[in-house]
Amino acid sequence: MGQKTAFQTWWEYGAARALTAAVGAFDVDTNLGTAEVAGRVLAHFDKRHRRRGEANVARSFPDWSRERVVECNRQSFEHLVKLAFEVVQTPREINERSWPRRIVLHESFTKAVEVLNRPGPCMLLTGHLGNFEVLGYTLAVLGYDVDAVARPLDNVKLSEWLFGIREAKGMRMITKFDATEHMLAVLRRGGYLGFTADQNAGPKGVFVPFFGKLASTYKSIGLLALRFRCPILCGYAQ
Repeated sequence: MGQKTAFQTWWEYGAARALTAAVGAFDVDTNLGTAEVAGRVLAHFDKRHRRRGEANVARSFPDWSRERVVECNRQSFEHLVKLAFEVVQTPREINERSWPRRIVLHESFTKAVEVLNRPGPCMLLTGHLGNFEVLGYTLAVLGYDVDAVARPLDNVKLSEWLFGIREAKGMRMITKFDATEHMLAVLRRGGYLGFTADQNAGPKGVFVPFFGKLASTYKSIGLLALRFRCPILCGYAQ
């Protein structure tokens, strides 16, 4: 993708901030209803991503009917817009006092806490499912000092703004383009290192079965865990 012009950068940033201001004028349930409608509209007009999504769903579930594939893909568009709305509301809705009203911890989180409270480094893995943004934010609110690896957005202003939301409660972001030394430093000091680890690692990754197909995933996570003898916690926020 080519570099964005200054006009594109500021126009996209201004539109996002204007949307955030509009979202802030309504309650969560109203915003989620609006996001659902917006997701349907997006699915209708964004033909390129709609076709790609439908092809991926059909490839993953070859026994599904055409109608079920289309419905699942449409819901993924709705979820994407809901996620965006939830992200901009997160600082207002989730803090040290209010988080129990919005977050329900699964019973298995007790076992995760036992691992997190041990001395020494720990690696945290999730994927692009549910609300992965709220997952890291909530851990920071609960007092866990996480450094998370993330790819910056193509729009520099939007990226800085999103990183600011993510880091509002103490989580620190490590960009993928300058990650190696930062990751090693976190693990050496016994910190928590987070990954959203379900992206394509390219030809240099290790290929593993995923929905009946071989998919490339990162070797670095397993190699780091072996090197530092640290546990790996896998989790998600639904």
